[in-house]
Amino acid sequence: MVDIPDGARLVSVSETGGRAVLHLQLSDGGAEVWFFDLSTRQVAGKLRLR
Repeated sequence: MVDIPDGARLVSVSETGGRAVLHLQLSDGGAEVWFFDLSTRQVAGKLRLR
């Protein structure tokens, strides 16, 4: 399970190379892309989009 920020909306999920890529729309109007490692079940990185 991945906890996303309060008020965020999951826009899309894709999988590549053992990672899930989650596109989130944030409540403040911004967006983030999260990289989730499927083997460790941990968020491996986050990218803030403006």
